[in-house]
This record gives sequence, C-alpha cells and structure tokens, in this order.
Amino acid sequence: MHPALLLYFDGFDGTHHVASTALAARYPSDASTKLKDVDVVVATPSIIQLQFADEDKLLTYMRCDDSTIVQFVMASLEGMWIGQCGQSAQNEVQRAVELAGKKKWDEAREMLEQVVHDFPEYAYAWNKLAMVEYQSGEFRYG
Repeated sequence: MHPALLLYFDGFDGTHHVASTALAARYPSDASTKLKDVDVVVATPSIIQLQFADEDKLLTYMRCDDSTIVQFVMASLEGMWIGQCGQSAQNEVQRAVELAGKKKWDEAREMLEQVVHDFPEYAYAWNKLAMVEYQSGEFRYG
C-alpha cells in the first residue's frame, strides 16, 4: 500500500481496510460497508477533467485503475490541502517534513501532532503525520 493512502484507513479487520472515521464523517458518500461498492472503478478522466476537478471529484478519481491518474490526483489533492490552514501551519508541517527527512521521527511526529490538534481539518498535515508514522515503523491503527 502506498504510505499516503494510510490517511484513508483506520485499520484492517482481517478481510478489508476500515475507512477512516474522520474522513467518512467528512465525506459520507465515499464510505461504504457494502461489499458490492468495493469493486467500483471510475472511468479514466481526461487531463482537462483532472485540471478542473474539485476536491470531491478528485477523491472519486482516486478509484481509477490507472496508477498514473491516481498519482496525479494525489498530487492535486496535496496541492489543494497544503495551504488550507495558513502559512504558519504550512511552515510547521514543512519543518516536520525536514525533520523526518533527517529521521528525527519523534520530533517530526510531535510537531505534526500539534498541527493536527490545532487544525483538525488540515488534511495535508494528517497525511504527513501518517507518512511519518509509517516511515518510522510506528504506525498505530485506530
């Protein structure tokens, strides 16, 4: 699994990934517990569709079976999310990413935990926190 996708799950119940409670609350139409919904794959969007897609549409495109499209969508979402909570929060996340690059996991995690505490809707910070936990080998489910 790509580490960036850890943000979207709270764990694994032995048969399937359990959708993130926080994201399911924010995007109820994206979460389903029905097995029939699992295999729904969306058609490959055009470049024009990707360029003009809003956040909800981009999240839908994450179900595309073309990995290049999924990578582009992840980059687009990250671009949208990065500035959601102002320059101060963005700077803190960037400092945490730099610490993670130096394998200073505890410092990076502590800084990111403070950012997500202060800005719980800041998806970019949650994503980076998931990445730090995954890369440090200390990812905690649920």
